[in-house]
Amino acid sequence: MARVKEAEDLLEVGAYTPGRDVLLDQALNMYPTIQAFLDQKRGERCAPQELLSRMEGIFDTITHLRRDEHANEKETNG
Repeated sequence: MARVKEAEDLLEVGAYTPGRDVLLDQALNMYPTIQAFLDQKRGERCAPQELLSRMEGIFDTITHLRRDEHANEKETNG
């Protein structure tokens, strides 16, 4: 989320080109999912199991992205 906020100006004027910043690309891919998770309406209720399931889904996606990132670094660095 912080990475997206840092690049907000570039994104708003269309000056960012995907692929130039891997971490920003990953953050942009995750942003809608995390934002939807955080945007609970007033009075909206969520069952504890649903909450945990959504959090696990976000965590699993981030973990998967990190593994891919590390694998790409190893390939690049030999």
